[in-house]
Amino acid sequence: MGAIRKTLSVATFGLVNWNSKTELLEKERAARENLAEQLAGVEESLESSRRRRRKAAKRAKKAEKVQHKLDKKLERRNRRAEAKGAAKAVGFLGRRKAKRAAKKARKAVDSAVDTATDAVT
Repeated sequence: MGAIRKTLSVATFGLVNWNSKTELLEKERAARENLAEQLAGVEESLESSRRRRRKAAKRAKKAEKVQHKLDKKLERRNRRAEAKGAAKAVGFLGRRKAKRAAKKARKAVDSAVDTATDAVT
């Protein structure tokens, strides 16, 4: 196919094209199809990466919610531990002081009752 044209191309050191117009068009069509397939592959991978990004964003949002919940729970536990620690700080000595104060109050009430009964009688 085109032996004369190819011989002429060799003889003129490439001034005449080696390939005919139909061969050039066939090469361009094949290249276009190849590029279209590559583009379809790139678009597909782009869409899959977008899906993965959306899923990752959802997971991140969910993790933030869980982290917030755990932070609140930890804060509550710390407050309770502080309150419990304050109660323990009162501990043995605090209970002893409270018992002594209650004993003094009972004695004061008893003495007030005794003086009132003495005054009545």
